[in-house]
Amino acid sequence: MTKILQIVNGIPNVGDLLAPIITEKLFDLEVVPVFKELPPEHIGKPVLGGLGSFLGYYGDWRMNIWGTGYEPGYVDSATKANPGTRMDWTVYAVRGHVTRVALGLPQGIPLGDPAVLMPKIYIPRKAPQEKSRYFLHWENENAPTLLSDGLEIVTTRQDPFQVIDYISATDFVFTEALHVAILAFAYGVPWAWILNKHTRGMIKWFDWFSSIGVEGRCFTVTELDEARKWYAKNARKFNKIDSDKLLQVFPAHIAY
Repeated sequence: MTKILQIVNGIPNVGDLLAPIITEKLFDLEVVPVFKELPPEHIGKPVLGGLGSFLGYYGDWRMNIWGTGYEPGYVDSATKANPGTRMDWTVYAVRGHVTRVALGLPQGIPLGDPAVLMPKIYIPRKAPQEKSRYFLHWENENAPTLLSDGLEIVTTRQDPFQVIDYISATDFVFTEALHVAILAFAYGVPWAWILNKHTRGMIKWFDWFSSIGVEGRCFTVTELDEARKWYAKNARKFNKIDSDKLLQVFPAHIAY
């Protein structure tokens, strides 16, 4: 099978696990995962930057950016001191307007997180949407202490297909995790962003909101009713992500 180098974080959570799945299932490629350091045999080769929020890194790599996001909260001190030139970057699509502006890209660059393509890969098991669920960020192991009773708590440290099954069987998704929100959007399930402790990666959320054309809003665990009202007010305003365009601009030519 033809291979492709792709930046993949090894953390076993739904967002990071989706990255190679999307590439392999949609484009029939074998992903060779790399992260922060290239093995000697791959130095100088083009690398796919797909799903993720890591564009603060990799300034000197031959990056091919496809639906990726920029999140300054994830950039460490060493990278800030030596950001690289980005001279060898080729951009095909970015997650949202925040990333577009941060990288100085023109209007018209395709926008969208690759997770919106998951309905082309997986049809979830049919189940009644009988309850609301609360999805934890992978760094949080326990539910917030002030969370309302009656919500089922779901960890994102599990197989993405299982998470999609949970989402599709939910009448409202409250989520600390960005890619759970994006999957809920993709599968047409109501959702809202709940901010709980994990404040380091907030810009990526506003990047996502910019791609669907609404003003970003987060809620606390004591504001779940307000979160439902926000969705009811804004859902009809959401821009549709052009998934066909995302597929068309995928840089398949960098495979080897």
